[in-house]
Amino acid sequence: MPMQEMLIGFMMLLALALAGSFVIKTRSLRLAGMPELRWAILASLAALVCMALRGRGPLVAVAVCGDSAILLGFAFLHLSLARSLDRPPRLFLFLGTLLPAYIAGLVYFSVAQNSLDGRIGVTSIGIALMLAWTVRLAAQPAKPGLLVPMRWMYRLLLFLVVLRIARFALTLVFDPSPNLHVLDPLQGFLIYIALLGSIAQAAGTFWISICSQQEHDRVRADTDGLTGLLNRRAFEELLEKQLNRPSSGAIELSLLLVDLDNFKSMNDEFGHLAGDTVLRKVSGVLRRSVRSADALA
Repeated sequence: MPMQEMLIGFMMLLALALAGSFVIKTRSLRLAGMPELRWAILASLAALVCMALRGRGPLVAVAVCGDSAILLGFAFLHLSLARSLDRPPRLFLFLGTLLPAYIAGLVYFSVAQNSLDGRIGVTSIGIALMLAWTVRLAAQPAKPGLLVPMRWMYRLLLFLVVLRIARFALTLVFDPSPNLHVLDPLQGFLIYIALLGSIAQAAGTFWISICSQQEHDRVRADTDGLTGLLNRRAFEELLEKQLNRPSSGAIELSLLLVDLDNFKSMNDEFGHLAGDTVLRKVSGVLRRSVRSADALA
């Protein structure tokens, strides 16, 4: 399989994706995780350029820079996913431990012992660990509007982890071709699937970012800005839905009205800002006191 043609094709795909991300930026669409996604695409482009230069430049520079850019690309995809989900990435300590060991392994198998098998092993295991860390992030409970994309992302990440481990195992059994410009069928197939999987991960991260923004807009439209509880419109829609639900005889619907004694007097004496604080405090107590299936408005 000619490597140059394959790399050029994926470079064109990544260039289109990068251009699309800047179009989104010019349209003032504020999607969480987009800056990190752009950096992931740039890192992937740098990695593909280094792969295309193999055999034409110093091995240690091309191999270490290219394979390190691949790992950084996956790290930026992790950051983008964490930002989209509004979760702490918990990446810097992990990457700070993995990246030096990863680079040291690449330098060793490029300088001290020129071994293509060794470099494939280092990159496969390092990227598998990075993807496994992202699987951990994707496995956490998601908001209702993100269940479907997160389910697909979780499966994709597991597949990519297995793919990287499989490449490492197959490299131990079947020696890869030393020709860097024409890949043997097995390595060519594995690299092709890995590149497609990486593009799918970037597209999935973009999908999750869009769904996250939609979920955020829906929550803002359905909740009261002061208390964070359901507003009147959302409450009436939910109540109508519950009342029109077919009755199975096993589920009862209860409606509880809560009133704050002397709230008007507190507003008159201490002012509306103090009254707002009381409403927020009471709302917080109520949220901590009900079940996840209950609704507060």
